[in-house]
Amino acid sequence: MRGLALLCTGLILLPAVHAQTAPAQQILIKAGRLVDGRSATAQPNVGILIEGERIRAVGPLAQIQAQAPNARVIDLGQMTVLPGLIDAHTHLLLQGDVTSQDYEDQLLKQSTAYRAILAARNARLALEHGFTAIRDLETEGAMYADVDVKLAIDRGEIPGPRVFTSTRAMAPTGMYPITSTNWELELPHGVQPVDGVDNARLAVRQQLQHGADWIKYYSDRRYYFTPDSMLHSWVNFTDAEAKAIVDEAHRMGHMVAAHAIGSDGIAAALRAGVNSIEHGDGLTDSLLDVMVRNNVYWVPTVTVGAHVVARGGVWVALVNLERKAFGRALKKGVKIALGTD
Repeated sequence: MRGLALLCTGLILLPAVHAQTAPAQQILIKAGRLVDGRSATAQPNVGILIEGERIRAVGPLAQIQAQAPNARVIDLGQMTVLPGLIDAHTHLLLQGDVTSQDYEDQLLKQSTAYRAILAARNARLALEHGFTAIRDLETEGAMYADVDVKLAIDRGEIPGPRVFTSTRAMAPTGMYPITSTNWELELPHGVQPVDGVDNARLAVRQQLQHGADWIKYYSDRRYYFTPDSMLHSWVNFTDAEAKAIVDEAHRMGHMVAAHAIGSDGIAAALRAGVNSIEHGDGLTDSLLDVMVRNNVYWVPTVTVGAHVVARGGVWVALVNLERKAFGRALKKGVKIALGTD
């Protein structure tokens, strides 16, 4: 009975203990200027009140200071403060791949553990450059290591931005590097090979089970121009396979990004119902209209297009093509997100 009484007493006292939890510390940031992303000009002498992990108030310094006279003050002098940047398309576990050799060297000569160490470094660099959130659009053969990096950041083990993972991505067999005509070699896969509707649904479930926030698949490859100057591509998945990927992800409460560069791959991805088009160099007016109608985001990755022109071929023309598409997309009201790739 005595043991039972002690247990009951503990249960009764427990809510009272939680009720006495200390309030979150308040921090007042004094900024010489604030760029809020909405006003036409920077605002001078601004106060930013932070409570716990939330920004509670932003406004004229004297007004905000009066709300929290006992807050810890961080005085930035005349420095300019702006909201954290978001990179909606990056690869923490890939260190640039202008050439196919650059790509293959990483997958063949670097262990997943080594690549994860570099990814932790890249996460810190992203944060130091002002990026407070990133969407990591696949590990390029490093399995689920992006989830490990995310967990380490979330648990305070390493510094970095908030990470939204997509783990392995998907493409059909033989349609993504590394490939070889030597059938005796089993080479690392830059993605999870997926064939058929049932396997497409299975792959989605596996990636979500292991921590993917987004699902990504490669809608196309082999880009070429026709005499009418339209950029075309070879579509990877059948419509049924692509639809299975998207439907299964949506059924489980997750969104889908599609790598789609040529007009054929973009059209196929939009038919499948994706939430974002990555790259999208070959966007036409009619495809842009579909994106507006279906509330699909575009992540154009303009910078990396210029970075890989050394590849030659169609890549040189893609830079100007994407710039023109960008202008048309703005006029039509397409939702556009920054992605560095």
